[in-house]
Amino acid sequence: MSKYLKALKLSSQASLAYNWNFFISTLIQILSLLITLFMWKAVFAAGGDIADYSYASMIVYIFVVNTVFELIGTNNTSARVSNDIRSGALGVWLLRPFPHFFSLLADVVGSKLPRLPALLVMNGAA
Repeated sequence: MSKYLKALKLSSQASLAYNWNFFISTLIQILSLLITLFMWKAVFAAGGDIADYSYASMIVYIFVVNTVFELIGTNNTSARVSNDIRSGALGVWLLRPFPHFFSLLADVVGSKLPRLPALLVMNGAA
């Protein structure tokens, strides 16, 4: 288990190593969320509910979708596996003492952990 925690820690450190990338992607996320909120506010400003959805329920929906998408929708694990197969690096991974799947999982989770506080703050503000 400790080998996966080390992989998770290394992935978290790697994602924080590129400060500008982290900052700009967080800024883009904030702008996207604000644009979405203002758009739905304008739509609901006309009055009433839309197909039994109130503005509050739409905000909750946006929160849930944004959180789920950020946690599971923005990794390119399949592309990484495909590149590993194409380049022959998969053989190296398969010779290691832990399964490739769990190393990829630790890498994905580790890359998401640094973004989680910002994501929860942004969506909590919604």
